[in-house]
Amino acid sequence: MGSLLVNELPELSEADMIVFLGDFNYRLDDISYDEARDFISQRSCDWLREKDQLYIEMKAGIVFQGMHEAVITFPPTYKFERHQLGLAGYDFGEKKRIPAWCNRVLYRDNRLDSSDTCSLNCPVVSSVLQYEACMDVTDGDHKPVRCIFSVELARVDEPKRRKLFGEIMTSNNRLFETTVRFRLNSV
Repeated sequence: MGSLLVNELPELSEADMIVFLGDFNYRLDDISYDEARDFISQRSCDWLREKDQLYIEMKAGIVFQGMHEAVITFPPTYKFERHQLGLAGYDFGEKKRIPAWCNRVLYRDNRLDSSDTCSLNCPVVSSVLQYEACMDVTDGDHKPVRCIFSVELARVDEPKRRKLFGEIMTSNNRLFETTVRFRLNSV
């Protein structure tokens, strides 16, 4: 099997659903380490989110236009000391890096409006069932995140499609026969 040339690859805009995930390395702005830790201990994710670089840039339309992220309800997932459990494991070394949500899951289905329902005009509709951090993982300095989607796919009803195709073909044959008779009679 040959490889595709770059100009033969489909555009991202043509995809019915896109999911970007990974360490995007965005941080929190205008907040100190101690302030961030205080808000984390109070479970004030909404307030911290307002300081999140990715959230701010997406809201302004600067990056990832058309993409969405589920509401973050978990504490920041970076930076942790390795093999430390829970929120007590945030970086307490010399640098005291400000906790942040570096690992993210962004997505886009092909709805133009959030009220659009699944149909052949809008064949993929997704919703987030769960978006969470895996806080029990202690092997690295990041806590992984997971996002569970429900994805509704439009499908073609094959018996209806075959019936409709047959009706169109019969109609086209009648039109062709009428056109041929008309041409023969008018010569």
